[in-house]
Amino acid sequence: MHKYKLLLIGSVLSCAVVLLAQTLPSTLPPREHGSYSGGSSSRPQPARQTSCVGGKVYCCYLEDSGGSAGWQPPAPLPLGWAKVEEIVRTELRKLVQDEPNWLVTDFRVSRFERSPGWYYAITLKPEIERITLTPAIKLVNEPPQSYTLLVDFSGTPGKTGGGAIPKVQQ
Repeated sequence: MHKYKLLLIGSVLSCAVVLLAQTLPSTLPPREHGSYSGGSSSRPQPARQTSCVGGKVYCCYLEDSGGSAGWQPPAPLPLGWAKVEEIVRTELRKLVQDEPNWLVTDFRVSRFERSPGWYYAITLKPEIERITLTPAIKLVNEPPQSYTLLVDFSGTPGKTGGGAIPKVQQ
C-alpha cells in the first residue's frame, strides 16, 4: 500500500513539473495577426474574401464607406437577409450559368479591421460538386467551389477580381 502512495505522489509531482515548465501563452494575440483597434490612427484595411468558382480563384475586396459606423449588434440590420442574398446572386450570375443551383451556406455580419464599420459576408456553394476526368482517366476533384461576396450596409457589393486557376494537389 505504501508503494502505491509513493507512486501516486510521484506521478502527481511529475505532472505538476511538466505543467509548470511549459511557457504559457500571452492573453493577447501576437502583433503579426492583427487586431481591431477602435480609435487607431492607422489606415483602415479593406475586408477580403477568397472564392473558387469554376476552377478559378477570385478575391472580393470591400472598403469601409463609413455608413455603418453607428450600427451596434442589438439594433436591427439595415438590409434584410433576402435583399443581401439577391445582391449576391446577381453578382454570382456574372460568373456562373447555374446560379439557381447554388445554395446559401453562410450569412455573417463582420466588423472591418481597424475601423468601426460593419459589413455582410454571404457564401454560396453549388448543390452538387463537379468531378472532372484527367487524361489518365482517374477522378480528380477540383478545389471546392464556393462564392463569398462582401456587401456594405448600403447594399453596395465589394469588387471581385482575379480568375487565376489554382494548382490542385494530386
